[in-house]
This record gives sequence, C-alpha cells and structure tokens, in this order.
Amino acid sequence: DIRNGNYTSQGEPMILYRFNELITYDGTIFYDSQAGSNHASCSSPTCPILTINGAGFIGRAVTFDGVDDYLTQPGNFTAAETTVTLYAKPTSYPSAGNIAYLYDTQAVGSGTTFTFDLFMDENGKLTVNYGAGSRTYNTVVPLNAWNKIEVIYVRFFSGTWRYQIQLKVNGVLDAVVADVCTNPGSACVSTARVGNGRIGNNLAGTAPFQGLLDELNLHISKLSFDPPLVNLGYDNLAND
Repeated sequence: DIRNGNYTSQGEPMILYRFNELITYDGTIFYDSQAGSNHASCSSPTCPILTINGAGFIGRAVTFDGVDDYLTQPGNFTAAETTVTLYAKPTSYPSAGNIAYLYDTQAVGSGTTFTFDLFMDENGKLTVNYGAGSRTYNTVVPLNAWNKIEVIYVRFFSGTWRYQIQLKVNGVLDAVVADVCTNPGSACVSTARVGNGRIGNNLAGTAPFQGLLDELNLHISKLSFDPPLVNLGYDNLAND
C-alpha cells in the first residue's frame, strides 16, 4: 500500500515536490508529498513565484527570476544508488563564464560522504557533481521548452566497485557514461549524501537559475523505469 508508506525497493521517492500548492497560499512553503514531509521553503524577497504553467501537464510549477530566487530543501539522505528527476524550462542561459544551479546540496554529519550538484553552463550543457566524481555532458537543454532531466548514480561490481553518473534529457541517454570512480579505496565511496540544500540556486546564492522547475523527485535507488507523474506517497493534506 504505497499510500501508507509501504513501497517497493525501486518505488520509494524520499522527496517529491509537485509544486501544486494553491494559488492563494502564502508563497513561502512548497510541500513534500512524501511521508518525510521535508517541505521546501523560502523567505521574501527571494521566493520563486508559483505559476499555473506546470510541465505541460495538469498542475503548477515555480518560476525563478535568475537573480536571487531559491528554495531551501531540508532532509538528509545517503544511498549507494540515487535517482534525481525534475522538469526544467530555462528561459535564459547564464551569462558567459557563469553557471546556473538547478539543485545544490551539502554534506552534513559524520562519515565520508559527498554532495550532489546539478548546474547549467552558458551553452545549456549540464554538469553533475556526485560522490567522488564530476561529469559535464554533451546534451544541450533547449530554452523555453519543458525538459525532463534524469540523473542516475549507479554503483556496480566489475572486478572492483565502480560508479557512474548517467544523464538522460527527455528520455535520451547522454553519450558521456564513463566511470567517475574505480578506486575501491578511500577515494571512492559507496554512498553519496543529498539534502539540506537549495533548489534554483547554489548554496552561496551566486549562481541563480532563470526559468521554471517542476516535479522534483529524489529516489534512493537506481530506477529501471521512469517515475510517473503521480504522487507515489501519501498526500500531505496541507497542500489540498
């Protein structure tokens, strides 16, 4: 019964931001539809604006101004394999020499863990930092169109533990799939940490994203299927 928090091993989204709050809400809380209730928040004047133009589907999205908007995401999760999916509609690329963060997190607590970062350069190409590695991809994310972005961190054994970051844009796997780490020692860890971060900007507040974001999902597993645009956990009644 997934509505009561009983999930399959591949169906457990730790965070699900649907951004379907009522237009009349106060504009500072964006609800996590999962049982952990890791609601995103913001403070004026750096709150993104809720819009009815949600990812081409029924629902809403949030618009970031490319100046100083961001959402703060609580929660703290580690996993050997992780999938992050979101819909992005950039309306402008960052200026030359700059980057724009869709999602940025920080390591907290003890242990050897690393952060997750997803950002876009001036040419519309994405870079992912995760675990012990970093990858810049070839796919250009188009402006003024909804794009489904999936980042999959894969851990597998082939003589030694190996780690890959895979990127899909609109269902197409980018050609860059090389290992990010093959060293089983201290330089290569089995888990990466996500949480306690920002959406639509970096933690320093210096790399704002301009455009719309919607349907942000965080799964602590590698998904072998595309997560559907439905609430996989319980509905937090605060957003009804």
